[in-house]
Amino acid sequence: MAEKKERYRLKELIDVDKSQRLLDSFCDAVGIAAAIIDLEGEIMVGSRWQRICTDFHRVNQKTLTRCINSDTRMANALQKNQRFSMYRCLNGLTDAASPIIIEKNHIANAFAGQFLLEPPDLNFFRAQAAQYCFEEKAYLEALSEVPIIDEQRLPIILGFLTTYAEIVATMGLDRQRQLDYEAAICASEERFRETVELLPTIVCEHDTNGRFTYVNTYGLELLGFSQTDLERGLYADQIFPAQEEKFKGQFLWLLKKETQEPGEFQVKCKDGNSIDVLAYCAPIWKEDQIVGVRSSVTPITELTRTKEALRESEMKYKELADSLPQVVFETDEEGELKFTNLNAFKEFGYSDKDFKEGLNALEMLVSDDRERAMKNITAILSGRTLGGIEYTALRKDGSTFPVLIHSNLILRQGKPAGLRGIIIDLSERKQVEKERSELEVRLQRAEKMEAIGTLAGGVAHDLNNVLSGIVSYPDLLLMQLPEDSPLRKPIMTIQGAGKKAAAIVQDLLTLARRGGDSQ
Repeated sequence: MAEKKERYRLKELIDVDKSQRLLDSFCDAVGIAAAIIDLEGEIMVGSRWQRICTDFHRVNQKTLTRCINSDTRMANALQKNQRFSMYRCLNGLTDAASPIIIEKNHIANAFAGQFLLEPPDLNFFRAQAAQYCFEEKAYLEALSEVPIIDEQRLPIILGFLTTYAEIVATMGLDRQRQLDYEAAICASEERFRETVELLPTIVCEHDTNGRFTYVNTYGLELLGFSQTDLERGLYADQIFPAQEEKFKGQFLWLLKKETQEPGEFQVKCKDGNSIDVLAYCAPIWKEDQIVGVRSSVTPITELTRTKEALRESEMKYKELADSLPQVVFETDEEGELKFTNLNAFKEFGYSDKDFKEGLNALEMLVSDDRERAMKNITAILSGRTLGGIEYTALRKDGSTFPVLIHSNLILRQGKPAGLRGIIIDLSERKQVEKERSELEVRLQRAEKMEAIGTLAGGVAHDLNNVLSGIVSYPDLLLMQLPEDSPLRKPIMTIQGAGKKAAAIVQDLLTLARRGGDSQ
């Protein structure tokens, strides 16, 4: 699109010659000098300049400086948003000005000047003639030509000038914008032509008589025609000889302003060979009338091959993903699921309907893990590689299970488009780890029992050797003592204590044997 011009100069918007003639007529009617001057000080149009200014004030360097100072003071007043400014210049005449505003932009000023509001003070002008070496008689004759204007008429005069300039400028602005728009249209059409020349498909246009007005280079080369053939006259019945009625039917649908689906045709090349194509057609509008048809035509063989290759690739990817025991997924940048394999539905309990209605990957994690997951997603989208990350997954029914997620960045046209990854259920692994941990505890316990048994066995054997005498010798002593001996009771007590100790030793030996059996 052509760049829009933000600010226009008045000179670009008005017809200077016509404006000059109209201003001359106006100034002759009201009897004063007037001008339209842009903000750079350039006079666009001016009329009826007074001789006292052109022959005297604007010739002498000192009085010229006074004129410039007067103009500057009025311009400064208008820049302060004053609608009207009037000033008696240092050379004795009166000037007035009003701004010209176009779409809130101050682009120029309308001036009316070189007049008097009352009869001149001759002594002032005689003194001025003497001061600046003007020939007095000629100077006063020029002064006599200066009009005396009723001050009440000034706003009307300046109002006319301002309104006139604004109307002319607005009309010019409309014209300029029209030219800009037309230039933009031309630039757009040029870019369109440049673009379609690069397309590997036929792009063409024809009028309502079926004559092709444009065929891109690819189309001409594919059909075997030249640009000269096109310029001499290439018609639809040459391209669609065997299907002319079908083509006309397609065209009539467009003329009726009804929707028409893409159509399959057989086009004839210049060498007589035929090509099957799929044509997308749209009407060309001009002033609410269809003036032709624009078409995009793709050979079906190439289109079919491309679609089949794409379909086969997608099918292989889906079959491979569905055959994996893990969950395979793809998301966009916001985490919305765009693809999952069959195992995902099995693991998480969602249905295909749920998927089509929209699911977010973060919803499949417990709430405590979501903030951490979001940070990790942001890191991966920024290009970082994080490896496998453990989370607690959340099924549709509310149950949870441990998972390990591996995900990578999806790039499309060099820009991040989402994530692709796999989810591994860690439930079995966690169960195995739990069982292994329990076995390790049992093994440690068995090792402790074995150590205790070994220690107990050694102690028991040593004690057993000591106790054998304590238990057996009392029997020998009792056999030698009479029944009424007072020593029998203490000896029997010693023997009973020895037997109890022997029983304890036997328990230690049993423990030692169990410790050995635990291996």
